[in-house]
Amino acid sequence: MINTVQYAPIKVPSEDYDAELALRETLLREPLGLALSPNDTQEDMHQIHIGAFYNGTLIGCVLVAPEQDPEVFRIRQMAVHMDFQGRSIGRQLIQQAEKIIQQQQGKHIVLNARTSALGFYRRLNYQTASAEFTSNTIAHAVMEKHLID
Repeated sequence: MINTVQYAPIKVPSEDYDAELALRETLLREPLGLALSPNDTQEDMHQIHIGAFYNGTLIGCVLVAPEQDPEVFRIRQMAVHMDFQGRSIGRQLIQQAEKIIQQQQGKHIVLNARTSALGFYRRLNYQTASAEFTSNTIAHAVMEKHLID
């Protein structure tokens, strides 16, 4: 199954971007009783969007956002459809994001991880860099990773 998943950039705007917004809404906001707001998407045009596609259907996504420091990038809005979780798609999305960050001369990655996902990121060599805090009604922690040249 994993061999049929393709990873590709998502253009903003596009039909794939519309599918990405629906996936982010369904997986990241609706379970919390929230909706994607214009504030959540206002910077999307300036970020790199990576999609995981199974038979042409978007099943996962992650965004890469440049920070003020040109060597620092933020990973955000990672989502994998429930039917495809546990199949290394999230890991592959993060690895794709890391490759792009390295191509952009990035040296440091930060992200806000839900506490339920801390183990996932630790297995990818991310380290906790903050105390827990609440964002969008659930506990998170800042995690970071230094990339090696």
